Amino acid sequence: MRRLRRASKALAATRKKWILLAACLLMYANAATHFGLTLASLFEDNRRSNSIQQMLYDCFPSVGYDDECPSLAVPDSYLYPSATTSSTQTTLTVLLSLNMVLGDAIVLWRAWVLWQDNRTVKGISLVLMTGTSSTLQAGFEDFPASFAVFFSWCTNIWSTTLIAVRAWQHRRQIGAQLHSGGRTRAQTALLLLIESGVLYTLFWTPLAVYAALDIATSLDGTYYDTPSDMRDRFMGAMAAVQAGVLIDIVGMYPTAVILLVEASSQYAQRTLSLGDIPTLLPQSDHRARLRAIPISETRAVPGG
Repeated sequence: MRRLRRASKALAATRKKWILLAACLLMYANAATHFGLTLASLFEDNRRSNSIQQMLYDCFPSVGYDDECPSLAVPDSYLYPSATTSSTQTTLTVLLSLNMVLGDAIVLWRAWVLWQDNRTVKGISLVLMTGTSSTLQAGFEDFPASFAVFFSWCTNIWSTTLIAVRAWQHRRQIGAQLHSGGRTRAQTALLLLIESGVLYTLFWTPLAVYAALDIATSLDGTYYDTPSDMRDRFMGAMAAVQAGVLIDIVGMYPTAVILLVEASSQYAQRTLSLGDIPTLLPQSDHRARLRAIPISETRAVPGG
C-alpha cells in the first residue's frame, strides 16, 4: 500500500513538472513569435515609407512648388492599415495576453501551495486571476490591456506578500532551534522568491502607473499631445515597453519561480511541519504550530 502511495505521489509530481515545463515553453514560443511578427511589421512599415519617399523624389523635379504632381498616386494600402496589419496587431495582442495569464497563474500557484489551507487566500487569488484573464479576453472596449496590466501588478504584490509572510512565520517558528545561526533550504528558497518577486513588482509599478493614467485619460476624454509634456513622454515610453519587451520579461520571473522551487525540492521531497523539529512550546499551544510548507528540508546551510 505504501509503495502504491509513493508511486502515485511520484506520478503526480512528474505530471506537475511536465505541465510547468509546457507552460514555460509555451511562453517562450509566444515571445519568439511576437518578436518575429514585430520585426516583420517594422520591415513592412519601412518598405512603405521608402516607397512614398521615392514617389515624392521622382515627382518634385518635374513640377514647381505651387504645382501638383500628376504622377503622384500613393496606394491606399500605404496610407491606411491593411487587413494584414490589423490581423498582425491582433495576433501580437493575443500572444501578450496569453503570456500574462500564464505568468500570473504560475506566480499564484507558488503562493497557493504555501497557503493551500487558507480559503481567503484562494478566494482573493481567484479574483485576481479572473480579473486579468477576463479583461484581456473581453474586457472594456477602450482600454482592456490597461486593466489587465493593473490586475497583473496587483497579482504580483499579492503573491510576493504571501510568500514573505510565510517566510516570516517559518523563520519565527524554527529560529530558536537553529543554534548555529544557519539558514534552512526552505528559508533560502523563500528568500530568493521574495527578492525576485520584489524586483518583478518594481518593474510592473511604472506600467501600473501608465495603466492608471491611460484609464483616467480614456474616461475623461483628455489626451496630451504636446511632445514636451513629461506625462506624454512617460506614456510613450511605457507604451513602447508594453508593445516591445513586456512579453519577454513576463516569462522570465515565472520561469525563475519554477527553477527555484525545483532546485530546493530536489534535496528533499517532504513537507516541513512542527513535528519535524524539536519544540520548546507546549503541545497544547495550537497557535504556535507551523503550517505545512512544501519547499525543502530543514538542514541548515552554513554562512546564511
